[in-house]
Amino acid sequence: MLMKFYSTFFLFIQLCDAYKVLVFNPAFGASHSNFLGKISDILIDAGNDVTMLIPIQFDSKKYLVGSKKVKNIIRIEQDPRSFELLHTSGAEKMMLQQVWTMSTNPLEMLPMMQKMTTASAYQCEFMMKKTDMVSKLREEQFDLAMGESISICGFELFERIGVKSVINVDSVLFLDQMKYMLGEPSSSSYFPGLFGSNTDEMTLKQRMENLAGKLFSYYFVQSRYSKELAILNISRSYESYFDKTAFNFINSNPYLDYPSPKLPKTVFVGGMQVNTDRKQVKLSEEWNDVLNARNTTVLVSFGSIALSCDMPQKYKESLIRVFESMPETTFIWKYEIENATLVDHLPNVKLTTWMPQNDLLADERLTLFVTHGGLGSSIELAYQGKPAIVIPIMGDQTRNSNMLKRHGGVIDLQKEQFSQPEVIREAILTILNDPIYSQNAKKLARILQTQPNQPKDTVLKHCDFAVKFGSLDTLNSKGRLLNFVQFYSIDIVLILIIILLLILVTIFLILKSFLRILRKLFTRKICIALCDSYKVLVFNPAFGASHSNFLGKISDILIDAGNDVTMVIPTYMDSKKGYVGSKKVEKIIRIGQDPRALQMMREGGAEEIMKKQIWKLGSDMMMFLPMIKNFTICSGYQCEYIMAQTEIIENLKNQHFDLAIIESLYICGFAFLEKIGVKNVINAESILYQDTLKYVLGEPASTSYYPGLFSPQTDNMGIVDRMKNTAGLMFSYYFTIARYNAELEAINSTRTWFYYLDNIAFNMVNSNPYLDYPSPVLPKTVFIGGMQVNTDRKQTKLSKEWDDVLNLRKTTVLVSFGSNAYSSDMPDEFKAAFIKVFESMPETTFIWKYEIENATLVDHLPNVKLTTWMPQNDLLADERLTLFVTHGGLGSSVELAYQGKPSVVIPLMADQPRNAHMLTRHGGAVQLDKQQLSDSEAIRKAITTVLNNPKISENAKRLSTILQSQPNKPKEVVLKHCNFAVEFGPLETLNSKGRLLNFFQFHSIDIIAILIFAVLVIFFILHLIIKLIYRLFKKLFSTKTKTD
Repeated sequence: MLMKFYSTFFLFIQLCDAYKVLVFNPAFGASHSNFLGKISDILIDAGNDVTMLIPIQFDSKKYLVGSKKVKNIIRIEQDPRSFELLHTSGAEKMMLQQVWTMSTNPLEMLPMMQKMTTASAYQCEFMMKKTDMVSKLREEQFDLAMGESISICGFELFERIGVKSVINVDSVLFLDQMKYMLGEPSSSSYFPGLFGSNTDEMTLKQRMENLAGKLFSYYFVQSRYSKELAILNISRSYESYFDKTAFNFINSNPYLDYPSPKLPKTVFVGGMQVNTDRKQVKLSEEWNDVLNARNTTVLVSFGSIALSCDMPQKYKESLIRVFESMPETTFIWKYEIENATLVDHLPNVKLTTWMPQNDLLADERLTLFVTHGGLGSSIELAYQGKPAIVIPIMGDQTRNSNMLKRHGGVIDLQKEQFSQPEVIREAILTILNDPIYSQNAKKLARILQTQPNQPKDTVLKHCDFAVKFGSLDTLNSKGRLLNFVQFYSIDIVLILIIILLLILVTIFLILKSFLRILRKLFTRKICIALCDSYKVLVFNPAFGASHSNFLGKISDILIDAGNDVTMVIPTYMDSKKGYVGSKKVEKIIRIGQDPRALQMMREGGAEEIMKKQIWKLGSDMMMFLPMIKNFTICSGYQCEYIMAQTEIIENLKNQHFDLAIIESLYICGFAFLEKIGVKNVINAESILYQDTLKYVLGEPASTSYYPGLFSPQTDNMGIVDRMKNTAGLMFSYYFTIARYNAELEAINSTRTWFYYLDNIAFNMVNSNPYLDYPSPVLPKTVFIGGMQVNTDRKQTKLSKEWDDVLNLRKTTVLVSFGSNAYSSDMPDEFKAAFIKVFESMPETTFIWKYEIENATLVDHLPNVKLTTWMPQNDLLADERLTLFVTHGGLGSSVELAYQGKPSVVIPLMADQPRNAHMLTRHGGAVQLDKQQLSDSEAIRKAITTVLNNPKISENAKRLSTILQSQPNKPKEVVLKHCNFAVEFGPLETLNSKGRLLNFFQFHSIDIIAILIFAVLVIFFILHLIIKLIYRLFKKLFSTKTKTD
């Protein structure tokens, strides 16, 4: 703790060099004094010398300081005229008592405020006549002065004593007049004024009220300034004082208050007064006992101006009735009369004239805060994450209440409802019984406590800056010097409207063309900046469209960034030999299929079986076990054939590639890359992840909650599901490792497959943390799922053919099952079921990917378009496409998620059941089992469910918004990590030592076994001891009995 104190202390010293500070802190109100006092304490903690000048504005507040640490205090007693005026008129007493029943409308307080303005002027004159004091302050040669703009007098004093650097410190959220003087925009249309009772969403009437409130604020402050300057016979404008301030500190926080534009001179410091370090908070035994008395505790306090003891009697009785009706709840009531007896009959109520409010709010045992919504209390409860009932009494409290309410952690009541105990009780019970209020309050606290710029640091840094540089004219907006018409450019707007009407169409057309060119150039420059130009080899086997497309898209991204990409395409399936996956790669080297592999696949008919039987086979990957042996042998043949291409290998070796990108589907590619001398290799998985690779990296992959790649389970599994998930994981291991070993044996490699995968620079996976199930990953694993999707709808342009199709009807459904499962290979009963659905929905257009040219099976249906190919991404991006019926291939799943398209997912094989669950958990998809494809009613019901339930579409769009708004954009992630890999290669520091542990060590089973053994030994020893004691007692008891 001591070390922490010293480190913090020296940090503050560095942030803010020691200097002499004068704080002008009138004794006017507790919130004002406390705010300036807290800033003083922060400055003192940083090693500065602070003097506080306290002119007494109200006699009842004469002992206010606000600081726990200031020692140099100069008090100026209240001017006799001011004292007489406030006491004779009863302004202060009236404010204390009538505040409970007066309207929150500030206009009703106008007469009282006028008297306070006059009293303030008297006090200012009285202070300036203290010439000895002024002289002594001048001799101190302060480096910095701080005052609050509620009075202009302090700023005149600063000039008289020669302080050059001045900071205005407002204990309120902002001052309307100050915004005007700074030239800071403050629209009355959406930004509530300081005394406004409206939120940031206003009707015309409310906007007028808000404007009136701002004008009142202007009038009050301006009249106060004018009277203070007039009594001192000063002719200069009050604006000139604030022109010379270095900064304008305000007790506001951008993560709490309504958003509003600010100038650099305005600095948010709201929250610097709150201690959120709960280790430093220690309650006395008295308060500990109070909080421990019952399960729920409610704090009731209305600040330092509206005293509970001055409440109307009916309000007090109303609160007491609430307390009586809730005996299981402790109520701490701030009541400002010592030894009051009004609740002596209630054991669950504690009256107190004072309590450590911040410390109580910081304690988890305090359940709820009933408050007036003063700004100090509002900020404290927000930072401490405490739900509240806010009952505004006066001034800015209604605005503060609305500000808190928008975060969902409070309920607000009108002060007129104090006479309705049932309303107050209902509000308290609502918060106590509904956890959402507490959750929202805690969420707001987390936001405030983790904001990028911490308020205390902000105070010190800006003070230090002000001392060093004083008032910078460059921070003064020239907007403050303009009149209303100029400031809002009304004159220019009128001229522009006339001009724009004449040339709008021309400019629009020119800009549209010009911006397209600029965007392409700019995007290219950004990409080049992110990823320096280098030579890349992409090893992209022709095996499946999704695999080729994924590596092809990475190639395109690298080419767009100015890199030189060469693609090697070994053919693993003859039917896929034309695959490239890229639109931009020009350097392509194809390696044909090994004759032995080609013959074995043709004789075995594996590909044909998969195409035909995929529709009927179960989605469990175990069904494909018989095919794996032949597939593994073919992989070995193909690997041997690739490594025999000596001419290609020599040619590539001479290219000296900086980077290679490959998928771990075949280990042979890694041996090939080693042969041609590529040092920096990135593995890029076109699937969500590879079970085997997780093992190699030492990455946790619990089968208890994380579905395996080929698992049909969700992340919520029973014991049978977990067993199935484990079996699926073991199958994945077996299939992958068998294939790896066959490939390496075929080329007589001395390397292990573990070696190759262990030496990659990064493991890029076609996954997205905002889409997939959450799972822990190591730094070597990089999420890039979504980099292949173009979500810029301005760049997607459909041909006239597809445009016409989408315009035919109000709803359009796309039906496609990818590149492996052909609709043309469907069993006849499945086709008949789909056709029956299409027939039953004539008002919906169906686009059906059907892989036979000029097929005639739906010629009788005008609402069905058959196609062997369609621009899937562009169709999904179009608002006119209503629904996607898909197999749930990963490429399609990521595309529909990014484009915000609702879907019916019918998984057929491999990872598709997992992808389907992944999508349905976001609420934007409905899943259908492929065994139901012969049931037209089941298909129709799934489609109509999505079409008729807007919530599904909303969820799909929400997911799209999340994915498109994620902090790290997948395309940038690709480029940055490629650039990093080229520069640094594979880093050993990114390799987890967990990858080298065996199963027992990795899961600490050995430690658990030792602990269990130790516990058993301890229990055994305890058993022997107890047995021995029992025998001794038995023997003693027997002896005593005999003696008796």
